[in-house]
Amino acid sequence: MTEANAGPATTQPAGFDAIAEYGKLEDQFVVVNKMPIGQQPLPDLVTGYQKVIASDDLPSSMRSIAEIRLATLKARNDAREKFLAVEENQKKMTAQRQALSAERQEIEEAHQEERHSGLRRRRHPAPVEPSDRPGMLYRLTDPASGRTVCYLRTTEPKYGPLLGQFIGVRGRSPAIHSLSR
Repeated sequence: MTEANAGPATTQPAGFDAIAEYGKLEDQFVVVNKMPIGQQPLPDLVTGYQKVIASDDLPSSMRSIAEIRLATLKARNDAREKFLAVEENQKKMTAQRQALSAERQEIEEAHQEERHSGLRRRRHPAPVEPSDRPGMLYRLTDPASGRTVCYLRTTEPKYGPLLGQFIGVRGRSPAIHSLSR
């Protein structure tokens, strides 16, 4: 008589109610569908549906639905993993972009300091009275304001082609009280 009352052997522990577990999983499935994909506990649902499908107590109609849900959850879990990987990559790229932006700002600040420490001016021939001193007299102007910064006299011919060009001049300009002597 004990053999007649004993049901078929199952892989589930004693006291496992496949139908009740299936109902809980279906309720969780509905709740999980409303969550953003990155927050969905899909691995837990996959494990639950696998456990229910392995039970012999589940009717065939529920088993078919559970198999469809399992396939859906596996595909969604793959998509979730890819989404999380893209999201992580995006965070890394954002951090890298911020680092590059900070580096760019540092370079611009250093360039501004260099620009202000050395004279970076445009050369023009100076409209001053000719003198008995040899060489050409050039006027260095600030390109931003157009104001004359200083005058430069030279006899070297290599500076002639630089007229109207931006040049960099380093050093202190000496105080000149009189240009013509």
